[in-house]
Amino acid sequence: MSDQRWDPSSTIGAVATPPGRGGIGVVRLSGTAALEAAAHLFRTGDGTASGRVPPAIMRRHRAMIHGHLVDPKDGAAVDDALLLVMPGPGSYTGEDVVEFHCHGSPTVLNAVLEACLALGVRLAEPGEFSLRAVRNGRFDLTQAEAVLHLVNAETTTAAKLAVAHLDGALGRELAAMSAKLLGIAAPLEAAIDFPDDEVAIPDRRAIAEQVSDALGEVSALADSGRIGRRKVEGAVVTIAGPVNAGKSTLFNALLGRERAIVTPEAGTTRDVIEARLEIQGLAVTLRDTAGLRTPSGLAEEIGVRLARVAMDEADLILLLADASQADRWGRNSGMLSGKLGTAAGDVAVINVLNKCDLVSAARLAEVLAEGAAEPSANPPIMVSAMTGTGLTMLREQIAEHLTGGDGHDSPARLLTTIRQERAVRSAAEHLAGALEAIRRAVPDDLLLVHIYSAMESLDEARGAWSPDLRLSVIEEVFARFCVGK
Repeated sequence: MSDQRWDPSSTIGAVATPPGRGGIGVVRLSGTAALEAAAHLFRTGDGTASGRVPPAIMRRHRAMIHGHLVDPKDGAAVDDALLLVMPGPGSYTGEDVVEFHCHGSPTVLNAVLEACLALGVRLAEPGEFSLRAVRNGRFDLTQAEAVLHLVNAETTTAAKLAVAHLDGALGRELAAMSAKLLGIAAPLEAAIDFPDDEVAIPDRRAIAEQVSDALGEVSALADSGRIGRRKVEGAVVTIAGPVNAGKSTLFNALLGRERAIVTPEAGTTRDVIEARLEIQGLAVTLRDTAGLRTPSGLAEEIGVRLARVAMDEADLILLLADASQADRWGRNSGMLSGKLGTAAGDVAVINVLNKCDLVSAARLAEVLAEGAAEPSANPPIMVSAMTGTGLTMLREQIAEHLTGGDGHDSPARLLTTIRQERAVRSAAEHLAGALEAIRRAVPDDLLLVHIYSAMESLDEARGAWSPDLRLSVIEEVFARFCVGK
Protein backbone atom coordinates (compact mmCIF):
# COMPACT_ATOMS: atom_id res chain seq x y z
CA MET A 1 0.00 0.00 0.00
CA SER A 2 1.45 3.35 -1.04
CA ASP A 3 2.14 6.04 1.56
CA GLN A 4 0.28 8.56 -0.59
CA ARG A 5 -3.01 6.90 0.37
CA TRP A 6 -2.61 8.47 3.80
CA ASP A 7 -2.29 12.06 2.53
CA PRO A 8 -5.69 13.66 3.32
CA SER A 9 -4.77 16.84 1.45
CA SER A 10 -4.57 15.16 -1.96
CA THR A 11 -7.44 15.01 -4.41
CA ILE A 12 -7.85 11.69 -6.18
CA GLY A 13 -9.52 10.75 -9.44
CA ALA A 14 -10.26 7.67 -11.53
CA VAL A 15 -12.58 6.22 -14.13
CA ALA A 16 -15.26 4.61 -11.95
CA THR A 17 -16.95 2.48 -14.61
CA PRO A 18 -15.63 -0.83 -16.00
CA PRO A 19 -13.14 -0.86 -18.91
CA GLY A 20 -14.64 -0.99 -22.38
CA ARG A 21 -17.23 0.89 -24.35
CA GLY A 22 -20.68 1.78 -23.06
CA GLY A 23 -23.44 4.33 -23.20
CA ILE A 24 -22.19 6.13 -20.09
CA GLY A 25 -18.82 6.37 -18.38
CA VAL A 26 -18.04 8.06 -15.08
CA VAL A 27 -14.93 9.90 -13.95
CA ARG A 28 -14.92 10.42 -10.17
CA LEU A 29 -12.93 12.93 -8.11
CA SER A 30 -12.70 13.21 -4.33
CA GLY A 31 -10.81 15.66 -2.15
CA THR A 32 -10.30 19.29 -1.27
CA ALA A 33 -9.64 20.39 -4.86
CA ALA A 34 -12.41 18.38 -6.55
CA LEU A 35 -14.77 21.33 -6.98
CA GLU A 36 -11.99 23.61 -8.21
CA ALA A 37 -10.98 21.02 -10.82
CA ALA A 38 -14.60 20.75 -11.96
CA ALA A 39 -14.79 24.52 -12.28
CA HIS A 40 -11.85 24.46 -14.70
CA LEU A 41 -13.25 21.61 -16.80
CA PHE A 42 -17.03 22.05 -16.87
CA ARG A 43 -19.09 24.67 -18.70
CA THR A 44 -22.84 25.16 -18.93
CA GLY A 45 -24.69 26.46 -21.97
CA ASP A 46 -22.63 26.59 -25.17
CA GLY A 47 -19.42 25.55 -23.43
CA THR A 48 -17.76 28.98 -23.47
CA ALA A 49 -15.98 30.56 -20.52
CA SER A 50 -19.16 32.40 -19.58
CA GLY A 51 -20.64 29.07 -18.57
CA ARG A 52 -18.06 28.43 -15.85
CA VAL A 53 -19.66 27.29 -12.56
CA PRO A 54 -17.80 28.60 -9.47
CA PRO A 55 -17.12 26.06 -6.71
CA ALA A 56 -19.33 27.93 -4.26
CA ILE A 57 -22.28 27.56 -6.64
CA MET A 58 -21.50 23.88 -7.16
CA ARG A 59 -21.56 23.28 -3.43
CA ARG A 60 -25.09 24.69 -3.20
CA HIS A 61 -26.32 23.03 -6.39
CA ARG A 62 -27.12 19.40 -5.55
CA ALA A 63 -28.83 18.46 -8.83
CA MET A 64 -27.08 17.12 -11.90
CA ILE A 65 -26.05 19.90 -14.29
CA HIS A 66 -25.91 19.45 -18.04
CA GLY A 67 -23.07 21.06 -19.93
CA HIS A 68 -19.75 20.48 -21.65
CA LEU A 69 -16.35 19.28 -20.57
CA VAL A 70 -13.50 21.33 -22.06
CA ASP A 71 -9.75 21.06 -22.27
CA PRO A 72 -8.45 23.68 -19.79
CA LYS A 73 -5.43 24.40 -22.02
CA ASP A 74 -7.33 25.67 -25.07
CA GLY A 75 -11.03 25.51 -24.18
CA ALA A 76 -11.73 22.88 -26.86
CA ALA A 77 -14.79 20.71 -26.19
CA VAL A 78 -14.03 17.20 -24.95
CA ASP A 79 -17.56 15.84 -24.42
CA ASP A 80 -21.19 16.68 -23.77
CA ALA A 81 -21.66 15.61 -20.13
CA LEU A 82 -23.48 15.79 -16.81
CA LEU A 83 -21.86 17.14 -13.66
CA LEU A 84 -22.84 15.65 -10.30
CA VAL A 85 -21.55 17.39 -7.17
CA MET A 86 -21.73 15.73 -3.73
CA PRO A 87 -20.30 18.06 -1.08
CA GLY A 88 -18.65 16.60 1.99
CA PRO A 89 -19.17 15.39 4.63
CA GLY A 90 -22.35 13.77 3.30
CA SER A 91 -20.72 12.14 0.27
CA TYR A 92 -19.55 8.55 -0.18
CA THR A 93 -16.01 9.40 0.93
CA GLY A 94 -16.92 12.12 3.42
CA GLU A 95 -15.06 14.64 1.21
CA ASP A 96 -16.16 16.84 -1.67
CA VAL A 97 -16.92 14.43 -4.53
CA VAL A 98 -17.44 15.28 -8.20
CA GLU A 99 -18.55 12.93 -10.94
CA PHE A 100 -18.48 13.62 -14.67
CA HIS A 101 -21.04 11.43 -16.46
CA CYS A 102 -19.71 11.24 -20.00
CA HIS A 103 -20.24 9.11 -23.06
CA GLY A 104 -18.68 5.72 -22.44
CA SER A 105 -15.82 5.91 -24.93
CA PRO A 106 -12.45 4.91 -23.45
CA THR A 107 -10.85 7.71 -25.49
CA VAL A 108 -13.17 10.32 -24.00
CA LEU A 109 -12.89 9.01 -20.44
CA ASN A 110 -9.09 8.92 -20.62
CA ALA A 111 -9.03 12.46 -22.01
CA VAL A 112 -11.21 13.71 -19.13
CA LEU A 113 -9.07 11.89 -16.57
CA GLU A 114 -5.84 13.24 -18.11
CA ALA A 115 -7.28 16.76 -17.93
CA CYS A 116 -8.02 16.23 -14.23
CA LEU A 117 -4.50 14.92 -13.58
CA ALA A 118 -3.06 17.97 -15.35
CA LEU A 119 -4.85 20.13 -12.75
CA GLY A 120 -3.07 18.39 -9.87
CA VAL A 121 -5.50 15.55 -9.20
CA ARG A 122 -3.72 12.29 -8.32
CA LEU A 123 -4.70 8.97 -9.88
CA ALA A 124 -6.55 6.95 -7.24
CA GLU A 125 -5.17 3.60 -6.14
CA PRO A 126 -7.39 0.49 -5.95
CA GLY A 127 -10.04 0.91 -3.25
CA GLU A 128 -8.89 4.39 -2.30
CA PHE A 129 -12.34 5.99 -2.49
CA SER A 130 -13.69 3.38 -0.08
CA LEU A 131 -10.59 3.72 2.10
CA ARG A 132 -11.32 7.44 2.46
CA ALA A 133 -14.89 6.57 3.43
CA VAL A 134 -13.53 4.41 6.25
CA ARG A 135 -10.94 6.98 7.28
CA ASN A 136 -13.57 9.72 7.41
CA GLY A 137 -16.00 7.65 9.48
CA ARG A 138 -18.53 6.99 6.72
CA PHE A 139 -17.92 3.22 6.90
CA ASP A 140 -16.38 0.64 9.15
CA LEU A 141 -14.34 -2.18 7.63
CA THR A 142 -17.26 -4.62 7.52
CA GLN A 143 -19.11 -2.12 5.33
CA ALA A 144 -16.07 -1.61 3.11
CA GLU A 145 -15.82 -5.37 2.64
CA ALA A 146 -19.53 -5.41 1.83
CA VAL A 147 -18.89 -2.92 -0.99
CA LEU A 148 -16.50 -5.41 -2.60
CA HIS A 149 -18.93 -8.29 -2.08
CA LEU A 150 -21.76 -6.28 -3.65
CA VAL A 151 -19.64 -5.40 -6.68
CA ASN A 152 -18.73 -9.08 -7.14
CA ALA A 153 -22.13 -10.59 -6.25
CA GLU A 154 -23.16 -13.38 -8.62
CA THR A 155 -26.53 -14.18 -7.02
CA THR A 156 -29.35 -12.33 -5.29
CA THR A 157 -28.45 -14.14 -2.06
CA ALA A 158 -24.92 -12.71 -2.18
CA ALA A 159 -26.22 -9.26 -3.07
CA LYS A 160 -28.78 -9.20 -0.25
CA LEU A 161 -26.18 -10.23 2.32
CA ALA A 162 -23.77 -7.59 1.03
CA VAL A 163 -26.44 -4.88 1.16
CA ALA A 164 -27.31 -5.81 4.75
CA HIS A 165 -23.66 -5.57 5.78
CA LEU A 166 -23.28 -2.33 3.82
CA ASP A 167 -26.13 -0.97 5.92
CA GLY A 168 -24.08 -1.85 9.02
CA ALA A 169 -25.89 -4.98 10.26
CA LEU A 170 -22.73 -6.90 11.11
CA GLY A 171 -20.98 -3.85 12.51
CA ARG A 172 -23.88 -3.18 14.87
CA GLU A 173 -23.87 -6.82 16.01
CA LEU A 174 -20.16 -6.67 16.78
CA ALA A 175 -20.56 -3.36 18.59
CA ALA A 176 -23.41 -4.81 20.68
CA MET A 177 -21.26 -7.79 21.67
CA SER A 178 -18.45 -5.48 22.67
CA ALA A 179 -20.88 -3.38 24.71
CA LYS A 180 -22.00 -6.50 26.61
CA LEU A 181 -18.42 -7.23 27.52
CA LEU A 182 -18.02 -3.66 28.72
CA GLY A 183 -21.02 -4.24 30.98
CA ILE A 184 -19.23 -7.28 32.43
CA ALA A 185 -16.00 -5.33 32.91
CA ALA A 186 -17.57 -2.27 34.56
CA PRO A 187 -18.21 -3.71 38.06
CA LEU A 188 -14.77 -5.32 38.08
CA GLU A 189 -13.19 -2.01 37.16
CA ALA A 190 -15.20 -0.19 39.80
CA ALA A 191 -14.11 -2.63 42.51
CA ILE A 192 -10.47 -2.09 41.53
CA ASP A 193 -10.64 1.70 41.26
CA PHE A 194 -12.70 2.34 44.39
CA PRO A 195 -11.73 -0.32 46.93
CA ASP A 196 -12.45 1.92 49.92
CA ASP A 197 -15.89 3.04 48.76
CA GLU A 198 -19.12 1.15 49.19
CA VAL A 199 -18.85 -0.67 45.90
CA ALA A 200 -20.38 -4.12 45.77
CA ILE A 201 -17.89 -6.95 45.45
CA PRO A 202 -18.40 -8.51 42.01
CA ASP A 203 -20.20 -11.84 42.10
CA ARG A 204 -17.77 -14.21 40.36
CA ARG A 205 -20.47 -16.82 39.72
CA ALA A 206 -22.69 -14.27 37.98
CA ILE A 207 -19.72 -12.97 36.00
CA ALA A 208 -18.85 -16.52 34.94
CA GLU A 209 -22.40 -16.99 33.65
CA GLN A 210 -22.23 -13.72 31.72
CA VAL A 211 -18.86 -14.57 30.21
CA SER A 212 -20.08 -18.06 29.31
CA ASP A 213 -23.13 -16.62 27.55
CA ALA A 214 -20.94 -14.12 25.69
CA LEU A 215 -18.54 -16.90 24.71
CA GLY A 216 -21.43 -18.88 23.24
CA GLU A 217 -22.58 -15.92 21.13
CA VAL A 218 -19.08 -15.00 19.96
CA SER A 219 -18.19 -18.63 19.14
CA ALA A 220 -21.41 -19.05 17.14
CA LEU A 221 -20.57 -15.91 15.18
CA ALA A 222 -17.04 -17.16 14.52
CA ASP A 223 -18.43 -20.47 13.28
CA SER A 224 -20.68 -18.65 10.81
CA GLY A 225 -17.72 -17.56 8.69
CA ARG A 226 -17.64 -20.61 6.44
CA ILE A 227 -21.34 -20.29 5.61
CA GLY A 228 -21.13 -16.52 5.14
CA ARG A 229 -18.21 -16.84 2.73
CA ARG A 230 -20.07 -19.47 0.75
CA LYS A 231 -23.04 -17.13 0.40
CA VAL A 232 -20.93 -14.27 -0.96
CA GLU A 233 -18.17 -16.17 -2.80
CA GLY A 234 -19.87 -19.44 -3.72
CA ALA A 235 -18.92 -23.05 -3.01
CA VAL A 236 -17.29 -26.02 -4.73
CA VAL A 237 -19.34 -29.21 -5.20
CA THR A 238 -17.57 -32.29 -6.58
CA ILE A 239 -19.38 -35.26 -8.10
CA ALA A 240 -17.47 -38.46 -7.32
CA GLY A 241 -18.03 -42.20 -7.52
CA PRO A 242 -17.20 -45.32 -9.51
CA VAL A 243 -17.13 -45.48 -13.29
CA ASN A 244 -20.47 -45.58 -15.11
CA ALA A 245 -22.41 -44.32 -12.07
CA GLY A 246 -23.78 -41.48 -14.21
CA LYS A 247 -21.60 -38.66 -12.88
CA SER A 248 -21.34 -36.81 -16.18
CA THR A 249 -25.06 -37.24 -16.85
CA LEU A 250 -25.85 -35.78 -13.43
CA PHE A 251 -23.36 -32.97 -14.06
CA ASN A 252 -25.14 -32.04 -17.30
CA ALA A 253 -28.58 -32.39 -15.69
CA LEU A 254 -27.76 -30.03 -12.82
CA LEU A 255 -26.12 -27.60 -15.23
CA GLY A 256 -29.06 -27.70 -17.62
CA ARG A 257 -26.92 -28.15 -20.72
CA GLU A 258 -24.54 -30.62 -22.35
CA ARG A 259 -21.13 -29.75 -20.96
CA ALA A 260 -19.54 -33.13 -20.22
CA ILE A 261 -19.24 -35.96 -22.77
CA VAL A 262 -21.48 -38.93 -21.93
CA THR A 263 -20.96 -42.40 -23.46
CA PRO A 264 -21.75 -45.98 -22.34
CA GLU A 265 -18.01 -46.67 -22.14
CA ALA A 266 -16.52 -46.93 -18.65
CA GLY A 267 -13.93 -44.26 -17.89
CA THR A 268 -15.08 -41.71 -20.50
CA THR A 269 -14.24 -38.80 -18.19
CA ARG A 270 -10.49 -38.50 -17.65
CA ASP A 271 -10.13 -34.84 -16.62
CA VAL A 272 -11.90 -32.62 -14.10
CA ILE A 273 -14.65 -30.64 -15.84
CA GLU A 274 -16.20 -27.70 -14.03
CA ALA A 275 -18.90 -25.11 -14.60
CA ARG A 276 -20.48 -22.31 -12.58
CA LEU A 277 -24.20 -22.37 -11.83
CA GLU A 278 -26.70 -21.15 -9.26
CA ILE A 279 -28.42 -23.58 -6.89
CA GLN A 280 -31.11 -22.23 -4.58
CA GLY A 281 -29.58 -18.74 -4.69
CA LEU A 282 -26.03 -19.97 -4.09
CA ALA A 283 -23.19 -19.70 -6.62
CA VAL A 284 -21.71 -23.17 -7.09
CA THR A 285 -18.69 -24.41 -8.98
CA LEU A 286 -19.76 -27.92 -9.98
CA ARG A 287 -17.02 -30.43 -10.83
CA ASP A 288 -17.32 -33.71 -12.75
CA THR A 289 -14.51 -36.20 -12.13
CA ALA A 290 -13.06 -39.44 -13.40
CA GLY A 291 -14.50 -42.66 -11.98
CA LEU A 292 -12.78 -44.06 -8.91
CA ARG A 293 -11.29 -47.47 -9.68
CA THR A 294 -7.92 -49.10 -10.26
CA PRO A 295 -6.60 -47.22 -13.33
CA SER A 296 -6.16 -49.13 -16.59
CA GLY A 297 -3.54 -46.77 -18.01
CA LEU A 298 -1.53 -43.61 -17.44
CA ALA A 299 -4.28 -41.22 -18.59
CA GLU A 300 -6.83 -42.80 -16.28
CA GLU A 301 -4.31 -42.83 -13.42
CA ILE A 302 -3.88 -39.08 -13.81
CA GLY A 303 -7.66 -38.65 -13.99
CA VAL A 304 -8.22 -40.57 -10.75
CA ARG A 305 -5.52 -38.53 -9.03
CA LEU A 306 -7.17 -35.28 -10.21
CA ALA A 307 -10.52 -36.60 -9.03
CA ARG A 308 -9.16 -37.04 -5.52
CA VAL A 309 -7.67 -33.54 -5.61
CA ALA A 310 -11.10 -32.20 -6.61
CA MET A 311 -12.60 -34.08 -3.65
CA ASP A 312 -9.99 -32.55 -1.33
CA GLU A 313 -10.87 -29.06 -2.56
CA ALA A 314 -14.65 -29.51 -2.32
CA ASP A 315 -17.02 -27.91 0.16
CA LEU A 316 -19.42 -30.77 -0.57
CA ILE A 317 -19.12 -34.13 -2.35
CA LEU A 318 -21.99 -35.78 -4.19
CA LEU A 319 -21.09 -39.47 -3.87
CA LEU A 320 -22.82 -41.27 -6.70
CA ALA A 321 -23.74 -44.96 -6.87
CA ASP A 322 -25.56 -46.93 -9.57
CA ALA A 323 -28.90 -48.22 -8.25
CA SER A 324 -29.03 -50.79 -11.02
CA GLN A 325 -25.94 -52.50 -9.55
CA ALA A 326 -27.23 -53.60 -6.19
CA ASP A 327 -23.99 -54.08 -4.31
CA ARG A 328 -22.54 -50.69 -5.25
CA TRP A 329 -24.63 -48.68 -2.76
CA GLY A 330 -23.76 -50.78 0.26
CA ARG A 331 -20.06 -50.83 -0.52
CA ASN A 332 -19.82 -47.11 -1.30
CA SER A 333 -21.88 -45.98 1.69
CA GLY A 334 -19.79 -48.05 4.09
CA MET A 335 -16.58 -46.64 2.63
CA LEU A 336 -17.45 -43.00 2.09
CA SER A 337 -20.79 -41.96 3.62
CA GLY A 338 -21.42 -39.19 6.14
CA LYS A 339 -18.04 -37.47 6.53
CA LEU A 340 -15.34 -38.22 4.02
CA GLY A 341 -11.74 -38.11 5.21
CA THR A 342 -9.66 -36.29 2.60
CA ALA A 343 -6.31 -34.54 2.58
CA ALA A 344 -8.17 -31.32 3.42
CA GLY A 345 -9.95 -32.86 6.42
CA ASP A 346 -13.60 -33.83 6.83
CA VAL A 347 -15.78 -32.90 3.86
CA ALA A 348 -19.57 -33.21 3.95
CA VAL A 349 -21.03 -35.87 1.66
CA ILE A 350 -24.46 -36.37 0.13
CA ASN A 351 -25.03 -39.96 -0.93
CA VAL A 352 -26.84 -40.07 -4.27
CA LEU A 353 -28.39 -43.22 -5.72
CA ASN A 354 -28.61 -42.68 -9.49
CA LYS A 355 -30.38 -44.56 -12.30
CA CYS A 356 -33.40 -45.26 -10.08
CA ASP A 357 -35.53 -45.39 -13.23
CA LEU A 358 -33.80 -48.68 -14.13
CA VAL A 359 -34.69 -50.47 -10.88
CA SER A 360 -38.05 -51.84 -9.73
CA ALA A 361 -39.57 -50.42 -6.56
CA ALA A 362 -39.12 -53.73 -4.75
CA ARG A 363 -35.48 -54.10 -5.69
CA LEU A 364 -34.82 -50.46 -4.84
CA ALA A 365 -36.22 -51.05 -1.34
CA GLU A 366 -33.84 -54.00 -0.94
CA VAL A 367 -30.86 -51.90 -2.03
CA LEU A 368 -31.80 -49.14 0.41
CA ALA A 369 -32.13 -51.65 3.22
CA GLU A 370 -28.68 -53.02 2.43
CA GLY A 371 -27.22 -49.53 2.49
CA ALA A 372 -28.97 -48.64 5.75
CA ALA A 373 -27.33 -51.61 7.41
CA GLU A 374 -23.90 -50.09 6.87
CA PRO A 375 -22.38 -48.31 9.91
CA SER A 376 -23.10 -44.55 9.92
CA ALA A 377 -24.68 -44.74 6.45
CA ASN A 378 -26.74 -41.71 5.46
CA PRO A 379 -29.96 -42.31 3.51
CA PRO A 380 -29.32 -41.46 -0.13
CA ILE A 381 -31.10 -39.00 -2.36
CA MET A 382 -32.69 -41.14 -5.08
CA VAL A 383 -32.46 -39.60 -8.54
CA SER A 384 -32.50 -40.34 -12.20
CA ALA A 385 -30.12 -37.94 -13.91
CA MET A 386 -31.55 -39.12 -17.24
CA THR A 387 -35.21 -38.35 -16.50
CA GLY A 388 -34.73 -35.58 -13.92
CA THR A 389 -36.49 -37.42 -11.10
CA GLY A 390 -35.26 -36.32 -7.68
CA LEU A 391 -33.11 -33.44 -8.92
CA THR A 392 -35.23 -30.81 -7.13
CA MET A 393 -34.71 -32.57 -3.81
CA LEU A 394 -31.00 -32.93 -4.55
CA ARG A 395 -30.66 -29.20 -5.20
CA GLU A 396 -32.43 -28.46 -1.92
CA GLN A 397 -30.09 -30.80 -0.05
CA ILE A 398 -27.03 -29.21 -1.65
CA ALA A 399 -28.16 -25.74 -0.56
CA GLU A 400 -28.97 -26.91 2.96
CA HIS A 401 -25.60 -28.61 3.42
CA LEU A 402 -23.70 -25.56 2.16
CA THR A 403 -25.61 -22.83 3.98
CA GLY A 404 -26.79 -24.51 7.17
CA GLY A 405 -30.48 -24.34 6.27
CA ASP A 406 -32.75 -21.76 7.91
CA GLY A 407 -30.56 -21.38 11.00
CA HIS A 408 -28.30 -18.75 9.40
CA ASP A 409 -30.74 -16.31 7.85
CA SER A 410 -29.76 -13.24 9.91
CA PRO A 411 -27.16 -11.18 7.97
CA ALA A 412 -26.01 -9.64 11.27
CA ARG A 413 -24.87 -13.07 12.44
CA LEU A 414 -22.89 -14.07 9.36
CA LEU A 415 -19.22 -13.28 8.90
CA THR A 416 -18.12 -13.04 5.28
CA THR A 417 -14.30 -12.78 5.32
CA ILE A 418 -11.42 -14.69 6.83
CA ARG A 419 -10.25 -11.44 8.44
CA GLN A 420 -13.53 -11.08 10.32
CA GLU A 421 -13.54 -14.73 11.34
CA ARG A 422 -9.96 -14.59 12.58
CA ALA A 423 -10.68 -11.55 14.76
CA VAL A 424 -13.93 -12.94 16.20
CA ARG A 425 -12.31 -16.29 16.93
CA SER A 426 -9.57 -14.43 18.77
CA ALA A 427 -12.29 -12.79 20.89
CA ALA A 428 -13.71 -16.24 21.68
CA GLU A 429 -10.27 -17.46 22.76
CA HIS A 430 -9.87 -14.49 25.10
CA LEU A 431 -13.30 -15.17 26.62
CA ALA A 432 -12.36 -18.81 27.12
CA GLY A 433 -9.26 -17.49 28.88
CA ALA A 434 -11.50 -15.31 31.07
CA LEU A 435 -13.53 -18.36 32.14
CA GLU A 436 -10.34 -20.19 33.00
CA ALA A 437 -9.15 -17.16 34.97
CA ILE A 438 -12.39 -17.17 36.97
CA ARG A 439 -12.00 -20.88 37.63
CA ARG A 440 -8.50 -20.28 38.96
CA ALA A 441 -9.72 -17.30 41.03
CA VAL A 442 -7.18 -14.88 39.58
CA PRO A 443 -7.34 -11.21 40.71
CA ASP A 444 -9.84 -8.89 39.03
CA ASP A 445 -7.18 -6.90 37.17
CA LEU A 446 -5.87 -10.04 35.46
CA LEU A 447 -9.40 -11.17 34.61
CA LEU A 448 -10.03 -7.79 33.03
CA VAL A 449 -7.06 -8.30 30.69
CA HIS A 450 -8.91 -11.21 29.04
CA ILE A 451 -12.20 -9.31 28.77
CA TYR A 452 -10.61 -6.16 27.33
CA SER A 453 -8.60 -8.27 24.88
CA ALA A 454 -11.86 -9.86 23.68
CA MET A 455 -13.36 -6.39 23.22
CA GLU A 456 -10.33 -5.28 21.20
CA SER A 457 -10.68 -8.32 18.94
CA LEU A 458 -14.35 -7.56 18.32
CA ASP A 459 -13.49 -3.94 17.58
CA GLU A 460 -10.81 -5.14 15.16
CA ALA A 461 -13.39 -7.31 13.38
CA ARG A 462 -15.68 -4.29 13.05
CA GLY A 463 -12.80 -2.04 12.04
CA ALA A 464 -14.21 1.33 13.02
CA TRP A 465 -11.53 3.86 12.14
CA SER A 466 -9.05 4.68 14.87
CA PRO A 467 -5.36 5.59 15.04
CA ASP A 468 -4.73 2.07 16.40
CA LEU A 469 -6.22 0.33 13.36
CA ARG A 470 -3.24 -1.54 11.96
CA LEU A 471 -1.97 -0.90 8.46
CA SER A 472 -1.82 -4.64 7.82
CA VAL A 473 -5.57 -4.90 8.45
CA ILE A 474 -6.28 -2.06 6.02
CA GLU A 475 -4.08 -3.64 3.37
CA GLU A 476 -5.89 -6.96 3.74
CA VAL A 477 -9.30 -5.39 3.27
CA PHE A 478 -8.50 -3.28 0.22
CA ALA A 479 -6.14 -5.68 -1.57
CA ARG A 480 -8.86 -6.90 -3.97
CA PHE A 481 -10.59 -3.59 -4.70
CA CYS A 482 -10.58 -2.11 -8.18
CA VAL A 483 -9.52 1.40 -9.19
CA GLY A 484 -12.46 3.81 -9.04
CA LYS A 485 -14.07 2.19 -6.00
